Amino acid sequence: MYFYYLYVYFDFSGYCDAAIALGDILEVRVPENFHFPFLATSPQDFWNRWHITLSQWLRDLVFFRSLRYTFKRFPRFPEFPASMLCIFVTFVLMGAWHGDTLNWVFYGCYHGAALSAELAYRRMMETFWPDAYQRLINYYPYRILCTFMMFNFVAWGLLLTLPLESLSQLPVFRYGPLR
Repeated sequence: MYFYYLYVYFDFSGYCDAAIALGDILEVRVPENFHFPFLATSPQDFWNRWHITLSQWLRDLVFFRSLRYTFKRFPRFPEFPASMLCIFVTFVLMGAWHGDTLNWVFYGCYHGAALSAELAYRRMMETFWPDAYQRLINYYPYRILCTFMMFNFVAWGLLLTLPLESLSQLPVFRYGPLR
């Protein structure tokens, strides 16, 4: 699972680095697409570091437009649930953009739910315990724990991108329970 995460990162990042190098040769600026995603402390932080061009495109052209449409079409709809809904829909579309099978849509749901949950957690903490939350996010052991949890969250989530046939080939599933 962890090696698959590393494989996906190094494979995709390598292609992006090659494109950036070719752009430098041709004097065309190609933006960075990864910025230390393994150091992400939250789902939002992860998507600000991983596949940056797609994340920005989805944020600007899907999320903000769908949020604006929601407020225009349903003016009394509360901002917070509308934001959560638009985040979720944006990431379902992100999953569908990556592949045409249902497991990619589940992958988008996985990240959309995580981003929505993070928004709810942050909103609750900033509303009820703003000083404690500020101290907590600046507390080094908490940041290390969040980084560890985020690394595992993404690694486990990548299993959703694999076809079910390949999951059955994993040693954990092939030999059954430990005796």
